[in-house]
Amino acid sequence: MKRLMALMCALCAVMAASCATDSAAGENPALKENSAGGGGENTSADGGVNDEESYLALVEEYKSGKRKSDNYVPMHDIVAAWQYWEISSTRNGKKTMDKWGVASVITRKFTAYVERDMGFYVLGYEVDLKVPRGEQAAKGNVTRAFIGRKGWAPREIEVGKTSSFPAPASYAGAKAEPFEGVVMCKKEFYGTCYTWSEGGVEIKEWFADNGWFNKVIKRTENGQVTFELTGLAAEKKGILDWKW
Repeated sequence: MKRLMALMCALCAVMAASCATDSAAGENPALKENSAGGGGENTSADGGVNDEESYLALVEEYKSGKRKSDNYVPMHDIVAAWQYWEISSTRNGKKTMDKWGVASVITRKFTAYVERDMGFYVLGYEVDLKVPRGEQAAKGNVTRAFIGRKGWAPREIEVGKTSSFPAPASYAGAKAEPFEGVVMCKKEFYGTCYTWSEGGVEIKEWFADNGWFNKVIKRTENGQVTFELTGLAAEKKGILDWKW
């Protein structure tokens, strides 16, 4: 009996090792860490706040320093006031939306005031536009951060030393195919479509050179759309009552 149990344990160990090897072989390690995820999936952990009580509790966490703002947000090249960018994501049957807007640009200071609409409240960022896109994640580009609600003056919160947003994907090792003439939200985009595999899943991301914020306008996994651009505007006013 003891010999039989030993043989069964050994067999289980071999099978587990085999599964781990198969899983690792299906991933592209060059892409795993920095896979763009589009930004569509980067909904904050505090996105479930949907009433006054939970909002005030969140504000207290920021005031106490228990929670801090991201020190980096993905920004595009040509930033203008009232730009609006909305990404919709679908994962395991659950749909989420990520909404970004530029409330204002202070040209003489190379500064933009950016808003992320979380639904019940808004996160605001004072962004240093002098930081090159390729250095934003490493250096950080948020100089001040805020929280507030529609029509309210934003309350300043502490900027942390890290960010929940991943660095832009390197797409190293991915198949790259140029695209142009892709129309979404009445705007024509051009750029590069990258294709790679992770865990047996074929992933495609359309990176638009003329896109805004994270610049990824669509992502599919085995042909199924997991996120895509669903909203875009060039004249959408900010939500918070900013005092510049």
